[in-house]
Amino acid sequence: MPLLQHNETTIQYTVHKQPKLQFTKIYLDDLNGVQVTAPEEKSDEKVQAFVEKKADWIIDNWQKTHADLYPESLSIEEGQKIIYLGRAYRVLFEEADTEESTFSFQKGKFQFCFSPSTPEKEQIAALNEHIEAWLREKAAEKFKALTKQPVTVEDDVTRLGSRQEDAIALNWRLIHRKKDAIQTVIEDIIEGKTY
Repeated sequence: MPLLQHNETTIQYTVHKQPKLQFTKIYLDDLNGVQVTAPEEKSDEKVQAFVEKKADWIIDNWQKTHADLYPESLSIEEGQKIIYLGRAYRVLFEEADTEESTFSFQKGKFQFCFSPSTPEKEQIAALNEHIEAWLREKAAEKFKALTKQPVTVEDDVTRLGSRQEDAIALNWRLIHRKKDAIQTVIEDIIEGKTY
């Protein structure tokens, strides 16, 4: 599958070449990602150029369709929440005497400790990096518990997941959804469904 790097996002797409087709078309398949149909005679370079031209449209539509997978970045303000397995958990902020920021989840709450001498932009960046790293780690743990199939966690490549020869790959962002919704995606991938 060809890959296209556009800004911070990787777009993975599948090309289906067909005879008697006059136009190149793109459609988004939630499970399998970006699908491109193109005339047989169109070169791979021209198909990639077309996908590149439509990259902003692809990313915008993907993120609108899956808004639950793309919560806004958090800031250092009380009342912030992180969505994990379909539930919203409060984030507590605490100033600490350490240079390094820390992030943990205990008793149903997230806690972010940071140095008050660190500039706010750096605090926010550190918070969001900690959140993503924690969610990726939990995705690897939780996804394996939901199926007997071997599971790998993949970067966000504009698809929910894919079936490979001996395993399935799931978008780490699915960790924002409830377990039963993740289970449905896993079953659909195993069965080879599209939607």
